[in-house]
Amino acid sequence: MPIAATNVSVSVSILPALNAHASISRLSQTASFCEVYATFTNTVPLGAQRGSGRAEATFLCERLVDLYARRIGMDPARVRLQNMVPPEKFPYDNGLGWTYDSGNYAAALQLALDTLVDIEKVHAEQRNGLLWISLPLTS
Repeated sequence: MPIAATNVSVSVSILPALNAHASISRLSQTASFCEVYATFTNTVPLGAQRGSGRAEATFLCERLVDLYARRIGMDPARVRLQNMVPPEKFPYDNGLGWTYDSGNYAAALQLALDTLVDIEKVHAEQRNGLLWISLPLTS
């Protein structure tokens, strides 16, 4: 992860640390490990930013879920639904230093899927070559 030559954050460790803590998102797991490397570059300054590192961590988690779903031949939304932290496990320690206090992530994702998109229709149109766009999904 590149860190700008002119880092104006409180510490150069904030971005990698927050990235590590958030890297597994809302998915349930039995073990966690994250090792982050940072490089100073000549890019624009990195400064105060709400949620620093979370966007990168979210991208990493969501991309890994998509790759896993493709490998096992399962709908990515179903993989997410089956692996989210269930409400009865709260408060939930993610194993990397953060505790999630409450939520019903699977119900929220299911509501979004039921309300916003007919996912089966989209997949059918993709298979039949009628739809040449992807359906971005993040949880």
